[in-house]
Amino acid sequence: TNVRGMLGSQGARLGMDIASELLFGVQNIGRIDIFQEMFVTICYYSGLLGEYNTNAVERTNAFIHSVERQSAVIIAINTANESGENIGIEGWKCVWGIIFELRDLKMLGGGRKNKRKSII
Repeated sequence: TNVRGMLGSQGARLGMDIASELLFGVQNIGRIDIFQEMFVTICYYSGLLGEYNTNAVERTNAFIHSVERQSAVIIAINTANESGENIGIEGWKCVWGIIFELRDLKMLGGGRKNKRKSII
């Protein structure tokens, strides 16, 4: 199990690097339309957006145990921070949707009182 976990982590890291480079490259060649579509797709890979077919506990568990989903969130937040308005309105809706879902699932810490109860 430990070996699989290490391979999963390495694969997720490789996926993050590829996603970052693809987004950066598409943005640099001026294809903002493709960049925005790719960005939204990566946001949906987090599993935190869209239709909810499972309850909050199952969604939390699926996110916590998936380095791929966590990686998608990291790419989305970093890209939004670096690219700003280039992610477009739909991109910002996705970013805020991710943030609100993390908050609702109690995985995003708020004030000091709640900080110890969240994973972030």
